[in-house]
Amino acid sequence: MIIYDTPKFQIDYLEKEGISFNSFVNCNNANDFIGIIKDYRVHFDNVGGISKALWDNTNLTFTIPPDLQKWVDNFLNMPDWQKLNQLYVPPKLGFVISTDTASHLSVVDVFENSQTGFRPHFFVNKEEAVEWMFKPNNTPKSLPEPPEIKILHDVIPHKTRIELTIDSEDLSEYLFMLNKLLRSRKLTQKHTENYLKLTKREREILGLIIHGMTDKLIATHLCLSYETIRTHRKNIMTKLECKKASQLSIYAYFL
Repeated sequence: MIIYDTPKFQIDYLEKEGISFNSFVNCNNANDFIGIIKDYRVHFDNVGGISKALWDNTNLTFTIPPDLQKWVDNFLNMPDWQKLNQLYVPPKLGFVISTDTASHLSVVDVFENSQTGFRPHFFVNKEEAVEWMFKPNNTPKSLPEPPEIKILHDVIPHKTRIELTIDSEDLSEYLFMLNKLLRSRKLTQKHTENYLKLTKREREILGLIIHGMTDKLIATHLCLSYETIRTHRKNIMTKLECKKASQLSIYAYFL
């Protein structure tokens, strides 16, 4: 039974099974996305809680920024999670992934940083997703098959492509691992950019700070004034975007 239908979003609710099928029809900006999530929340509350939900994100082309990812978790995920826990109902949440990779990885990010600690299932194929949605929660999962990995040689010059073939049921875990890898790479790149901002003297002082030396000891060691070291420390913290000295340790691998 379709309970909500607009040019941007549709909800098909199966009351007997307690399943909602939610489809993005046209969503490519923040206003559309926020409006859809707010409308979905109204219908969620009206039916008394939805224990099983499948989101068809095939047509979602909006990449959810970090501030909205946090808002979704606070506005939708946490209240839903708490409500279902109070009813002792195990949730079941699936997504048919977007054809837009950045959009989908931003959805993965929502759950990577979620306060619920819950991880949904992701599917490329809608039919497989629907089949999974109707399976009992206690259906045993078979042992994962090792992935098939191919390095493709006939690609664009100076580019390499790796093809990974996995079982559909393992897609969710691989997406979370891929997302972590990409985030780690971005973070490492950001750290490198920050480190290169430091002067030669600041890098020297950074190494001494990381090794536990106080400003007074550093001043004595380098034959500089205490105030000069204090100024260098302040500049180092600013350039490396650190609020606490303990956060500087991540830069040890540059030294």
